[in-house]
Amino acid sequence: MLATGVCKLLGVARRNDYKLEDVYLVAKRYLDKIGANAARCYRYLHAMLVNPKKVDYAGKADQERRKCEPDPAHELTNIARACRFKRYYHVSNGMRVRFFDGTAEVTRDSNCELYAGEQMQGLYRGIANGNLREVVE
Repeated sequence: MLATGVCKLLGVARRNDYKLEDVYLVAKRYLDKIGANAARCYRYLHAMLVNPKKVDYAGKADQERRKCEPDPAHELTNIARACRFKRYYHVSNGMRVRFFDGTAEVTRDSNCELYAGEQMQGLYRGIANGNLREVVE
């Protein structure tokens, strides 16, 4: 789509109290499905914007965004499966972690503790953030 078409759609969206990015996000899945060219995309978005029936595009766009976001609990579950029976070290404080199936042995300053349950989520987040790195032997 040409820049002039985008600018015109931005103006139409503003006059009708919409945000063009919300309208586009709602229409994107359909436009990708039909393989719309630039002209058809412009006409479809323009028709959505000038529709006399008020539609909550902002709410629908929020639903689309939430649908595309990864579930953090599912991500931690995948990390838990991947790090079973492996060793990790903390990049800055020297902590060493040995993961087992649902538990972990954490060694810090020659003190050894056993982590389980809620404490494991902190370790999994450390792996996700890159603070815990796998020991490669």
